[in-house]
Amino acid sequence: MRTTIEIDDEVRAALIRRASERGERGYSDLINEMLRRSLGIENGTEREARARRIEALAGSFSEEQAERMEESIRESRTRWRTES
Repeated sequence: MRTTIEIDDEVRAALIRRASERGERGYSDLINEMLRRSLGIENGTEREARARRIEALAGSFSEEQAERMEESIRESRTRWRTES
């Protein structure tokens, strides 16, 4: 669906750069992806691609590294400040 929106020149330039980096001529697909992500709308293809990227990380850390990271996360959460 076509629609008209107004965006800042700086944002438009960044969109053009990012689309170009992806080898795309326009930035409609990029905007659509960003809006879907921002609104929490994903299609099956995006979920599957993310799952493959996560699965590819399996074994990236040694067991010892993973345990140290988990401990660091637990420790930082005990010091995490929250608003009441």
